[in-house]
Amino acid sequence: MTTEGAVRNFRKSNAHYRDREYLTPDEMNTILLIAQSSGRQRDRDYALALLMYRHGLRQTEAGMLRWSSIDLEAKTVFIRRLKKSESGIHPLQEDEIEALKALKHYDLCPYVFANQKGESFLVRRANKSRLVKGKRYETKNAIEAPGIGKIIERLGERAEPELGFKIHAHMLRHACGYYLANKGYDARLIQSWLGHRNIQHTVRYTALAPHRYKSIEW
Repeated sequence: MTTEGAVRNFRKSNAHYRDREYLTPDEMNTILLIAQSSGRQRDRDYALALLMYRHGLRQTEAGMLRWSSIDLEAKTVFIRRLKKSESGIHPLQEDEIEALKALKHYDLCPYVFANQKGESFLVRRANKSRLVKGKRYETKNAIEAPGIGKIIERLGERAEPELGFKIHAHMLRHACGYYLANKGYDARLIQSWLGHRNIQHTVRYTALAPHRYKSIEW
């Protein structure tokens, strides 16, 4: 590859595209309204965005979600976490249950979120290599769900005129953490909800919560 080509294909840091990596509740409402109001797969796209936001799902965790993990009567969902995070059972809110019920007629696939052919979004990568802060990480037989990410990115493209920036799927997980921290929930509870093994990963959200400073007077 020429030097010119290398420069052209180099992706700039996230800070070049937006000043933060989470979505506010109002911004999430914009995404959800767009998902719900248009598109051939509006039921799926709305339920996908809603559950990813409420439960802080990574895109592959959303792709791995099975109907057998959901109990609509008990109003619970078993969240299987990746990246050595802690799995657990979460309660489902009424709007989530209604969104999932709307998908039940697509349940020929054991996975909750499927493509137009009724197939899972999951794919297996034989080998994956990535460079993080100068250190290369190798992953073998990694399971991914890139199609999930593309759905969220398309929703973001439709919302971009209102949001003013592009989004990616992991921003919904960050939006969940930001919402919980902004509501004043304890860091340990947020840690458990998101499945963090290390609370340092949770502190990034509580550090953003403005209520921490409400006691300061001048």
